[in-house]
Amino acid sequence: LRTTVKGGRWRTPFCPNLSCSQACCTSDGNPPPRILGVSELMTCAHTVRVCLWIDDYDSMELEGSESLNGIDVWKVKVVRGDSTSRFWIEEPLFRVHRKTIETPHMAITIESTYSPDDRQSPFPQQVVIKRTYNAQEMQKRNEHTVCTVKTFEAGIPISPDRFTLKAMDLPFNTPVVDYRISRNVGYWDGEGLSELPVYRGERPESPTAPSPPAAATAEKTDGSTGRMLLIAINAIVIAGLLLIIVWQRRRM
Repeated sequence: LRTTVKGGRWRTPFCPNLSCSQACCTSDGNPPPRILGVSELMTCAHTVRVCLWIDDYDSMELEGSESLNGIDVWKVKVVRGDSTSRFWIEEPLFRVHRKTIETPHMAITIESTYSPDDRQSPFPQQVVIKRTYNAQEMQKRNEHTVCTVKTFEAGIPISPDRFTLKAMDLPFNTPVVDYRISRNVGYWDGEGLSELPVYRGERPESPTAPSPPAAATAEKTDGSTGRMLLIAINAIVIAGLLLIIVWQRRRM
């Protein structure tokens, strides 16, 4: 996809780390294809229903049919609060060729061009997004964005695990937070979520008391032998004194 920006400073919604202040920039990120041509922001949080204002509007009116770039389309007007959006829709493919949004502060026009060689594809070949700010002080920030689809592949088999935690190749024991309830819901254990972090790999053996050095063992042995010898000598001396005392009494 090639994105062209004219005027002001713009942060591309599908590459949030890239700021553009030049006339042309190239982004490696891709906008969600399902909303290409119906969203001016093209963020992953938007759905087709949100972009078409289907679930949140005050009034909806079919203004009639007309020809747009040689294609018969239906023109639909949707009002929500102080904002008005119009859609130029091709039937029966339901391809949106133009979308406009008018608010008190800005006007947005999204023009989509489809490949003449593929009448069935719901995805445009090129999308041009223009923003015109009504506030005088914001005129210098008018934006012109061009998204060109160079290659597009559909019908590719998708693994059943593609949109699961397992497919994200998370590091072991990564905490998982559910922002809808603002709570940590567990830790990734390689197969699912566990309530507490788990240990992975071989556990180290329990540390054992180190063996005493040989010198200390010899010293301990020598000390014990010396004490036993001293006790034996004392016993012999005491026994000798007792014999002397007994012999002297017998003489008397």
